[in-house]
Amino acid sequence: MKRLFFLTLVIFFIASCSDNPVQKIGETTCTIVTATEAKYATIDTVNHYEIDLVYPVIDGDFSSEVLNNINNTISEKFNLFLNKSEFIGAHQDLPEDMSSNNGEWSGLLNNTYGITQCDSVITIWFSIYQYYLGAAHGFTVNKTLHFNLNTGNSLTLQDVFKTDANSVESIQNIINANLPDSLCWGIETDSSTLAMIDNFIFTDDSIILKIDDYALCPYAFGLNTISYAKSDFKDILKLPDFVNCQDISVAQNEGEIATH
Repeated sequence: MKRLFFLTLVIFFIASCSDNPVQKIGETTCTIVTATEAKYATIDTVNHYEIDLVYPVIDGDFSSEVLNNINNTISEKFNLFLNKSEFIGAHQDLPEDMSSNNGEWSGLLNNTYGITQCDSVITIWFSIYQYYLGAAHGFTVNKTLHFNLNTGNSLTLQDVFKTDANSVESIQNIINANLPDSLCWGIETDSSTLAMIDNFIFTDDSIILKIDDYALCPYAFGLNTISYAKSDFKDILKLPDFVNCQDISVAQNEGEIATH
């Protein structure tokens, strides 16, 4: 009788992992994603700029529809985030003496990224660095994409956080109360609060916010991530507690990024 009961549990578990694509957001999935890389790199010695870009291509034991939804969105949004045409255009109209003033310097557009999976939610974050030749310094912007692995659909900020007036005020207070230096100016208006938490990453017990240059502090302080205990946001989060979060490593190179 015990053996029969155990066998029944095993069969139920296997079936629930393979035949239940309609899980709610955040529910445990039995499948871990894998990823390869798409790369694009070029150096223009005439117009004095260098581009070195990379983004992930998600794979794994998921339906083609789910993978296509995720990867098409990554490609589309990544190219939108970059604003590569503006960067190239800015270096096609440089002063004639720019090269002599800057020696061997060149403008630079590059990025880093990371992948985190928490149960059936996957997050891809990008940090995009842009240095325009002739500027005082470069600057970094951060973007994150979130997907429900059961459908391949994007998750919005409103899918994850409560955004009513009281919740927005609580978020603002949490962030401002935990800034690392008194010289940081923090969030000054409610209208910027949701934009500040839009680039979030979950771990098992924390929420990490990716911060753009100048967003909360003077540039010299270089604040680009802040980590909070997930419990700080317990009254604001819509998602259930995750069972398991892990960083996903990229296995191998995929090829060149499409140049659109």
